[in-house]
Amino acid sequence: MPASKELGRGGRQAGQRRLAANGPVRFRGVLLVSRTKMTNRLLTVTASLLLLSVRPAAQLGYLWSPDELTAKSVVVVMATPIRTVETGIKTDLSDLKPAFPVIELRTEFKVLSILKGDLPGPTFMLRHYRRDESRLGGGVIGGARALSVSESGGQYLLFLRRDSDGALIPTSGQVFPADSIFALRKAG
Repeated sequence: MPASKELGRGGRQAGQRRLAANGPVRFRGVLLVSRTKMTNRLLTVTASLLLLSVRPAAQLGYLWSPDELTAKSVVVVMATPIRTVETGIKTDLSDLKPAFPVIELRTEFKVLSILKGDLPGPTFMLRHYRRDESRLGGGVIGGARALSVSESGGQYLLFLRRDSDGALIPTSGQVFPADSIFALRKAG
């Protein structure tokens, strides 16, 4: 081995320095940054670029005031659910982009008290939807929220409007139906 390439400690050539795994990085004697900081910065930049390349999709709900719900509703009623039936009608909620696959439900309610508007009889049908799992591709985060009403004597305050075909639907729409249907608690 030539004398000019004499090996020092640890098998390194003379004049070479061994860098610690998390030690500082120096260039011509100037401390640039520690390896840990450099790795963290690289990961942050990579993650940021990945997140910016994905087009986020979200649906923000509207915060309804009681006065707005009352003003936009055709019927405001206190009622108790009798039964819910699935109509078998499959459709898409076009309020969401892309359209969200759902199955139509009809819940029959018994009227306890009418606070606004008129209803033709002692009961009425409410049209609402649940997600159609068979037509959803993969997992879904969010999407339309299904309306959940108890059929065991629960009482509800419902703010309703009529759809284009005259069916009663939640005033807040089908994407966020629970924003216009509230469970009432019994006193005591």
